[in-house]
Amino acid sequence: LIGQSATIQNVISHAKKAAVNLSTVLLQGESGTGKELFAQAIHNASSRNEGPFVVIDCSSLPRELIESELFGYVEGTFTGAYRNGRPGKFELADGGTVFLDEIGEMPLDLQTRLLRVLQSHTVTRLGTGNATPVDIRIIAASSKNLRAEVEKQCFRQDLYYRLNIVSLHVPPLRRRKDDIPLLAEHFMRKIGQRMSRPGVDMTHAAMSLCEQYDWPGNVRELENTIERAFSLLEGNTIDTEHLPEELHHRHESCRGDATNFRSRKLADVEWDTVVEALAQVNGNRLQAAKLLGISRSTLYEKLKEHNRL
Repeated sequence: LIGQSATIQNVISHAKKAAVNLSTVLLQGESGTGKELFAQAIHNASSRNEGPFVVIDCSSLPRELIESELFGYVEGTFTGAYRNGRPGKFELADGGTVFLDEIGEMPLDLQTRLLRVLQSHTVTRLGTGNATPVDIRIIAASSKNLRAEVEKQCFRQDLYYRLNIVSLHVPPLRRRKDDIPLLAEHFMRKIGQRMSRPGVDMTHAAMSLCEQYDWPGNVRELENTIERAFSLLEGNTIDTEHLPEELHHRHESCRGDATNFRSRKLADVEWDTVVEALAQVNGNRLQAAKLLGISRSTLYEKLKEHNRL
């Protein structure tokens, strides 16, 4: 977890506290911001760090296999089943942590079964009525706004509140641009080591393009961009010619309309302040509004602007 900006350091500070108290954690943020890194770090810093860390990507499991993958099954449940049955992910994570990535993609009927696991601390395999006790900690993550999904009746409200005990919002890279040079240097070292090309650096002009770009794919996009530059590189210095066209287009747009660029930067600072205030009061919006010196209705308007209601 690399970054010195106040925005990311605030999230890291709250994640450290979450690691100690062992409560259920909900990580929200755009795709590519590093939610799984936070989940792994919380597990590693907790008293469960010697237990398993089991990742379940709810967006990638086939609909017909997700139940057996999560809950397991007994012998003879379906054609092709293992002779002695098979434990599910929750059983395999006993004594450790389950990371439910993209929990917003889980079908509603399975949300009901997950809620039962959280409430009873037991798992029932497919094909049997016998419940097996499990000792697991849940960390969930979503790139969707789960509160909005609840309002659209696409996500169970009771499950949302069960998961949202400790809520952490991982900021997008455009909200923490001061960290771009640190991240870029880290990825140059990491990729250089993997490709046996140590000592690669970046020109000031190329770094400037990186700092001006909004990175819709966030940290993951930055890493991929640097890896792409390595594939085009002949010497040991990444320059502007090694960066993709979209970074150049963003640079031209910023030069052509300096007023919009300044406004965007001001909006970024304002939103960072809102996020930090909410984090300090554990998401209590009334307290956050008082901390910011604004009315609760004004705070709700700003949250609505950023689809965070």
